[in-house]
Amino acid sequence: MHDAPVSTVIAQAELSAEVTHAHPEARCGAAATALAARLAASSRDVPCPGSDPLFALVGAPLDASLRVTRGLAEAQQLGARASLEDAVAALGNGSKVSCPDTVPLALWIAFRHLDDFELAMRHALAAGGDTDTVAAIVGGVVASRVGLDGIPAAWRKRVEPVPTQLG
Repeated sequence: MHDAPVSTVIAQAELSAEVTHAHPEARCGAAATALAARLAASSRDVPCPGSDPLFALVGAPLDASLRVTRGLAEAQQLGARASLEDAVAALGNGSKVSCPDTVPLALWIAFRHLDDFELAMRHALAAGGDTDTVAAIVGGVVASRVGLDGIPAAWRKRVEPVPTQLG
């Protein structure tokens, strides 16, 4: 779906979230995550564009009045030079169990380490808080760019095989 129109990505992400996360902030978080994965997948064969343009592209089509969108803008302002501790203090780490407290940090980590799956996952876990959710978002976005071969082979051997075809 990395070549689908932005409006389709947003609509499908919102539909997928609606079943368990019907709140507008949750639907926005799902859309932001899907847009980030779309951008990561579509940039596979080019140098990493850096986090600023990625945040701008993810946040632009989202509702600016929502806290998730404002959190994405704050994450963009932090930039890649901020420490993980500073990012957690500014953005949250999912410990409040809400999208505004989770998605901005997850995308900050993913965009900062878009070409390094292992480091991205280590930072997602080191952030504390709702580590399984943060790591799932980070892992999905970064894997969209690096593909299966970008995930350490030793890690892939320890989990169930990933289906590569539907049906």
